[in-house]
Amino acid sequence: MILLLIIAISVFSFYKYYSSFVRDQGESLGEKGIYLHGLPYFMAPSAQTHIGAIMWVNDAFKTTLKTNSIDTSKHWSQDNLFHSLLGLFNVQTKVYNEKLDMFHSKM
Repeated sequence: MILLLIIAISVFSFYKYYSSFVRDQGESLGEKGIYLHGLPYFMAPSAQTHIGAIMWVNDAFKTTLKTNSIDTSKHWSQDNLFHSLLGLFNVQTKVYNEKLDMFHSKM
């Protein structure tokens, strides 16, 4: 279904399109004997703090990015998603930190 959506959107290449799919995080299903939802960050297992995600942009949207690719050698976390979306949509705010933006070219 997701693949069909991406193919359909690719046909309309003059529209800028961004899509992200982020796994639901915050729940431990028995890792290290923990069966809780949303532990404090300092004691949460990595299953709660490092989540799976897929991001996709079409060619029209790529022209607005500050970089051609995301550095896949870095260990990104959900902490980067907030700042990356602010940067991606050029939101001007004091809380934005370009060092946490996955799309910023000078990381």
